[in-house]
Amino acid sequence: MSKKTQTLLKHMLCYAVIAAMVISFMPVNVSQVSAASFQKDSKVTGLTVTSTGYEYANLKWDAFDGAAGYQIYKSNKKKGTFKLQGSTELTTFKGTGKFNKKSYFKVRAYKVNKSGEKIYSKFSKKKEVLITLGKPSLSITPGQTEIKLSWNAIEDATGYQIKRATKKSGIYRSVKDTTQLSFTNIGASAARIYYYKARAYKTVGNKKHYGPYCAAVTGATLRSAPENLTATAINNEVRLTWSKSTLASGYQVYRSTAKNGSYSSLGSTSDTNFTDKNVSVGTKYFYKVCAYIDLNEVRYNGDCCDPVSRAFHYSAPVVKVTPQEEAVKLSWDEVPGVAGYQVYRADKPNGKYTKLGKTDKLTYKNTDLTLDKVYYYRVRAYQVVDSKNRYGSFSGELHGMTKIKAPSKVEGKSNENSISLTWKKATNATAYEVYRSTEANGEYEKLGTSKDTSYTDKQNLVKKQAYFYKVRGYVKFDGVTYYGEYNSPSASRDAVIKCAKAWDNCKESDGSFKKIIDVYNSDLAPGCGKLSYKVAWCAAFVSAVGIKAKATDIIVRHSYCPTMLNTYKKKDQYTSKKKYSPQPGDVVFFDWNRNNVPDHVGLVYSIDGSTITSIEGNKNDRVDYRKYSKGYTYLLGYGLPAYDDSSGVVFTAGDNTLTTASVIQSSSISTGDPDGYSELGDEYGVAEKKLSVGCGEEATEMEQMKVMLKAVKEEAKTEDIDECSESEYYAAFIYRLCQDADIDVCLVTETNEDGGNIAWVEVTLDGELYKIDPTKEDFQPEKYVPEVTDYNDGSEPVDVSDVEADDEGNGSDDAEAADDSSSDNDNDSDKE
Repeated sequence: MSKKTQTLLKHMLCYAVIAAMVISFMPVNVSQVSAASFQKDSKVTGLTVTSTGYEYANLKWDAFDGAAGYQIYKSNKKKGTFKLQGSTELTTFKGTGKFNKKSYFKVRAYKVNKSGEKIYSKFSKKKEVLITLGKPSLSITPGQTEIKLSWNAIEDATGYQIKRATKKSGIYRSVKDTTQLSFTNIGASAARIYYYKARAYKTVGNKKHYGPYCAAVTGATLRSAPENLTATAINNEVRLTWSKSTLASGYQVYRSTAKNGSYSSLGSTSDTNFTDKNVSVGTKYFYKVCAYIDLNEVRYNGDCCDPVSRAFHYSAPVVKVTPQEEAVKLSWDEVPGVAGYQVYRADKPNGKYTKLGKTDKLTYKNTDLTLDKVYYYRVRAYQVVDSKNRYGSFSGELHGMTKIKAPSKVEGKSNENSISLTWKKATNATAYEVYRSTEANGEYEKLGTSKDTSYTDKQNLVKKQAYFYKVRGYVKFDGVTYYGEYNSPSASRDAVIKCAKAWDNCKESDGSFKKIIDVYNSDLAPGCGKLSYKVAWCAAFVSAVGIKAKATDIIVRHSYCPTMLNTYKKKDQYTSKKKYSPQPGDVVFFDWNRNNVPDHVGLVYSIDGSTITSIEGNKNDRVDYRKYSKGYTYLLGYGLPAYDDSSGVVFTAGDNTLTTASVIQSSSISTGDPDGYSELGDEYGVAEKKLSVGCGEEATEMEQMKVMLKAVKEEAKTEDIDECSESEYYAAFIYRLCQDADIDVCLVTETNEDGGNIAWVEVTLDGELYKIDPTKEDFQPEKYVPEVTDYNDGSEPVDVSDVEADDEGNGSDDAEAADDSSSDNDNDSDKE
């Protein structure tokens, strides 16, 4: 290449560079340069509001390819007419509108063609904007009695209004208007939660224009220091407890080895207790606890309580209690490095503990105990250091007892398909075993167990069969079952009579009667006070016999005759039927004043034909005997203790009025006689209702009987009776109604010449004896004079005149009563 050519190329290159520089500084028409990229069928996108202020909103949108500029339209209604508010070549715009009102904006792009004509794109989606001030963002810093609030600056705001409430949805009241960005609410109550909200305002002229409130923010004064901090060393750990601080979210626990030393955090808890398991033997620790509150994801600590100390020594023994016949055995695992163990005992939970002794063994047997009493034990280890005992922590409190007491007052009741049993709780027992037999002294089989003081027997019950039950309590310790004693069977009649006879002829004249009063006072029934030697003591005698015979579960104890009688009535163990044949051990009540209130009481001693002998205290100032007949004028009635021979429960299959053998016998009906009695069905209920409706309160016994017999004739149905004769059925029906009407009644059955059974009833109506014979077509009460043998109970005949005289109150026994009562009325009366 020639030199001339090289020079020409250099000049050309220089011109090209200059031309390029000139072109780069020339104005460029956007529409002309990008005309090919402008899409008039496309929309402007990304229209948003960056901020708002008093009567304005700052808008922003995405750039539109090929756009020379943008037009902004506004409407005051969502579906109103949009009007041009302004144009801009930028992608931002300050739109205007009414304060605290909604405005609607939309934007479109445009370009200019070569002829100067504007070409427009489609509008963006319209944007709804509330023209107002922004919301402050509150933050809370709690203090003891003050709460500090702070917030961010709000565009175009002149100041800020703060409001407070005591409930989140409560009434908010203004507490401060300020131009600052913080406010301290002084004077807030300690340990209390508050709720705050704030809003910005713009002052225009003399008027404040408010923006919207921010969401309510919770604030609270800090928690006070927890109180009642305690530290207890137990089983290789220290357990801390304290009182709850009001409204605290939780607690932070700190520990140090010096009271004024450096404390390190052990952790936090929402409970009012904490266990420090990282401890060393022989080290003394100091603890303090601080309450804190969590607000808005920030934790604020309150004050800490004063430190408490606990020297950690040897761990507490883990003790096991084993009840024995007359002792409690304690055993425990070895605590390493100790010389021995101390054993303490108390009589009640958390009671006063007394040291029993010490041992270097791992067992201790406590023998100086009262049977059937619960004791409480604690054990601690010790070591001798520098000639002094250094003690470990006490074991937890454990209870122990000797053998379990037998349940008392075991009672049964026949139901429709079962027999329900109840008894009084046996001390220490946690559950019970129930056994059953068909004889009082027979072989018992286990029915089951109960955790309660009741049991329902539904197992193979036979109607009219008497069942006897015994119950024992038990408790389990460490997988071993310890059984108590069975409930003691009721004392026998013989035992009671022997105890009564042992005091024969004890009298006031030589002071020998005092031992009877002493026995009575030795085991007082609930509600009874001690009896002096100067008052009537017939009821005390009967009570003392019950104590002596160990029959206090069946013989009522009291010093007042009427109370004793009423107690037997409440137990459904009383009869006033003079045709009742008493048995030795029955409690007999006498009424000298004939006012149906007992004046004197004794025990039935023996029965000889129609002659009954009783043994009584305070008869002629001594223990003495009385003889009388069934119809004795001053006989009031009998208490019927549930002796062995009469304490079984008879399964009556739905008849709850007769539940025990003793009750049935006292009503002159044996457990299987008459058969017709068991066949009374729904028709009896109808007849019973007619009786109650047809008789007024003032009806005589004869008037009641007429209504009763009419009900029997109308309701008694004998078509399906095949276990008894028709007369037996009717007689049982009448007998039952008489019992309900409290009419003196006796049911009699006998075998006729054909070998069948016939029955009738004898009733006392308004003081006269009548016989009702169902074998007669129109059976009605007929006055009745019994044959000589009707009252002799299979023994010697008696003079009928005596019986009749007794019913009238003028017979020979009355003469005897008059002789007896001349002194008894002065000395036997136990009503006062």
